[in-house]
Amino acid sequence: MGNCCAKTDEAADMKTLDEKETVKFDKFAREWRCKYSNDNGRQSLTEAQAVLTKFLGEINNVPEVRGVQRIVCTAEREFKVIISLHHSAYQTWEAKKFQPEEAFIAALKAIKGVDQVETQKMTLMPVFSCAAKKVALQDLDDKKTVQFDTFAREWRCKWSHDNGRQALTDAQALLTKFVGELKKVPDVKSVQRIVCTIDSDFKVIVAVSRTAYSDWEAKQFEPEKAFIAELKAIPVHDHACRPPRRCRHRGHQPMRLRDPDSGNTAAVMCHAGCACWALQDLVRALRGFSTDQGLYVQRDSGMPRIDFGHEKK
Repeated sequence: MGNCCAKTDEAADMKTLDEKETVKFDKFAREWRCKYSNDNGRQSLTEAQAVLTKFLGEINNVPEVRGVQRIVCTAEREFKVIISLHHSAYQTWEAKKFQPEEAFIAALKAIKGVDQVETQKMTLMPVFSCAAKKVALQDLDDKKTVQFDTFAREWRCKWSHDNGRQALTDAQALLTKFVGELKKVPDVKSVQRIVCTIDSDFKVIVAVSRTAYSDWEAKQFEPEKAFIAELKAIPVHDHACRPPRRCRHRGHQPMRLRDPDSGNTAAVMCHAGCACWALQDLVRALRGFSTDQGLYVQRDSGMPRIDFGHEKK
């Protein structure tokens, strides 16, 4: 294992995400992602990689760009490109419509077998990185153009915006607590933390050398089990629910999702049955996560008890 150097809090001019000012970041990032097909030797993945290669020069010319990462998950058929840059440069890039995002996304959508093409804004913060030994590249497609030398585990959760984003503060404290153990993972290359305030995402990405992954897997990705257990134990904070927004479809009223135990409610679906914006809240609830719309369900209670009812005009 290489020498690890902690990076947290070393960058100047940080921004904070919580009232306690413990969740800091120095970079904004854009994630361009899609699902690909496994057909024809993962031809759509091959073509997605070709699109990235084509646009890489333009991406690297984005002012203050700090990194470009490509993530492929064969289990979920995900292809992701994460472009990070200093937070002070994000607005300038946004004013230019995140060039070349529009052309890149259009090129992805044109690939046969690619769907669910999306973008997302997030914050990215390095926790630490290590000097890693070089290993041979491995292929992911039949054409041998999509290669990798690193495996990663992503530990993630949703957090509540209540009480100054206390749940996010607690999640960050947990990550800080486990840094020492993470540095002991054999051939660990880096640990990054991603926070998205729009979707309430908290993610920890632990990257290891490709050749070390099977040994780490044999140890159940230690300290993953303990980290996840403590993450699940972070309290969900109740608050007065916020007024529901109307469905985007004109004239439709949102339904209300209510937790009978707490009385908290959230808008979920309009009475016409269309898949409006709040469907995501229902999905989160069924997974046992809290939402920022006011519905909170105990994580360990299994399938939450919920009532449905139409909101009156």
